[in-house]
Amino acid sequence: MNWSFVNDLKRGLGNTYVQISECPNKNQYRDELLYACLHDIADDFVCEGSKGDYLYELVCLLPDKEYFRDKVAECLMSSVLHKSSFLAQMLDFLACFACDGDKVAKQTIKDFYQQFISKGKWTSNNIGGYDYLCIKMCQLFGIKKVLQILDDISKLPITLCNVSWFVATIKRRYKNNAKIQSIAEEEFVYTRPERNHTFDEFLSIIKQNEMAYHFASWATEEEFQKCVDFLQQCDDVDLVCKILEDGFQDVVTQKQLDVKLLLQLKDKFGSAIEEHVYATLGYIKSPMVLQIGLDLVENNKYLDHAIHMLMTNYNSSLRYVLSNAYNKVKFSFRCYHPLVYWTTDFMNTTKKHLPDEILFIAYNKSYSAFSREFVVDCMYKRKLLSRDFVEELKHDADYDIRKKAYKWANKMYSQD
Repeated sequence: MNWSFVNDLKRGLGNTYVQISECPNKNQYRDELLYACLHDIADDFVCEGSKGDYLYELVCLLPDKEYFRDKVAECLMSSVLHKSSFLAQMLDFLACFACDGDKVAKQTIKDFYQQFISKGKWTSNNIGGYDYLCIKMCQLFGIKKVLQILDDISKLPITLCNVSWFVATIKRRYKNNAKIQSIAEEEFVYTRPERNHTFDEFLSIIKQNEMAYHFASWATEEEFQKCVDFLQQCDDVDLVCKILEDGFQDVVTQKQLDVKLLLQLKDKFGSAIEEHVYATLGYIKSPMVLQIGLDLVENNKYLDHAIHMLMTNYNSSLRYVLSNAYNKVKFSFRCYHPLVYWTTDFMNTTKKHLPDEILFIAYNKSYSAFSREFVVDCMYKRKLLSRDFVEELKHDADYDIRKKAYKWANKMYSQD
């Protein structure tokens, strides 16, 4: 098994298409493609969607794509308890066959729907999967099936609120159908609670693990000082970590803590708070922070945060220090890496003397197809895209990247 190739499939890179299409023996990628088809390879399904259509384009390069169809169909029908993101991948994969006229794939999805509603256990995961399944049924079978699904939902232990994605889809698709608009009127409405924007309120909310509050983006001088005083006196390390994470680790932070206070907290609580302190320092422009970042890079510790410190305090002498450190970062599958977003914030300019090479590292190593779009946008802005690279982007797992690649390719060809 070529695990390097499998990891590129998980990333959703277009170079997988190029490699297969240029290989005389395309079957040498058979095992890797089958593995990807039978495992959930979405890094973040909510943000990037499934990679079902991406995999379909790849298996179409092999001489026996029906082999993959049958294996996925067998896996799909083996249970109704699939993780919702993996279920979406299999449905998207088979739906591509169906849209190309494959009757076996279309019938498989239809049979699975009946199996699901007759055997499904209505956990939150399965409800999410059912929501997506209903959307696929709508796309493949049209309004007659939609009306049947709405009738099914009325008999199931769920409500239209549980399948809000499906409801939004049919309301948009059949906006002139009065019957569907009437049935789909039930919606979930979320209202934000009123806030008084005090430090006491902020403290109460983070103690209860409620929604993000972003204290430092709105705090008055008086409320901000209350927070500083509290941090100096508090002995609860978990609470201090929550305050730093929710209040001072965001690109829109309006007020920043003093570097010396943050270092005092690190000395007071030790390793339990180190990462939170370094994450907070990454947003602060200061010679002290720059030196801390350089020390961390030299010791190969907390590289993500160290690089962020160097970006925030960047000067041209840091270019190779930054790129060398970036090359050491280990990107992991299904592990959130804010470093990519810090990178695009830092590089999204036409300034010279910036380390363009880190964009290519982020592109090739990050597993997030969603964040890769921002990386590619930076590359385009900085005129780093070659024609061959754009051709690769045409086969990326991310739809928006593919769309932009065709636009950029046409522009390049028109300039010849």
